[in-house]
Amino acid sequence: MTITVPVRNKNQGNVAAATAEAQAAERKREGAELIVRQEVAAAFAQLAAAQRALDIYTRGVRDVAGRNLAVVPSGV
Repeated sequence: MTITVPVRNKNQGNVAAATAEAQAAERKREGAELIVRQEVAAAFAQLAAAQRALDIYTRGVRDVAGRNLAVVPSGV
């Protein structure tokens, strides 16, 4: 009869599983952080584009339209 006695086990399986879970949680947090950073950058890019569009409208389109209305006779 042979009996195998673990000599160096000392809960190594549970320690390895806990370590793997901690690493997975850290990677998940890092991934979420990257997503948030990307979304914030995209929001700032959209804001900048909207500000440029407003500037074009304010300085270009609206001023030209106002000058055109000044040229048109009021009786027409």
